[in-house]
Amino acid sequence: MTPKQQRFCDYYLQTGNATEAAKMAGYSEKTARAIATENLTKPYIVEYLQQYAEKKRAEAIADVDEILSFWTTVMRGESFIFARLRASENLAKRYGLFDGAPPDPKEERERQERAERDEDILLALQNRQVEGFS
Repeated sequence: MTPKQQRFCDYYLQTGNATEAAKMAGYSEKTARAIATENLTKPYIVEYLQQYAEKKRAEAIADVDEILSFWTTVMRGESFIFARLRASENLAKRYGLFDGAPPDPKEERERQERAERDEDILLALQNRQVEGFS
């Protein structure tokens, strides 16, 4: 990936607008739209954008190790933040660490909505990639 393409990706991730990202990356006003469309069909650019989206999604959600570490901190008296403890318990339920604990319907809806938004972004990127080869 060229430095200009990297800038395009970074600006695209910030703005969500490919043409604007192309302009901000240094492509000319005249060619920005065409270059933006072309860039979003390049497999290595699509892969980079998908990896970024997956990384952000992973960073946003606590994993099992993080939850267990938090519980240990609380158990040892290193922290007394009960609201955070409740949040960690809810996350643990989500990961199935509590046997038979049903998921909270509100949390389930929110998780589903986030997953659908992420899926929409990935599908849009994949569709742009496929359209470019048609």
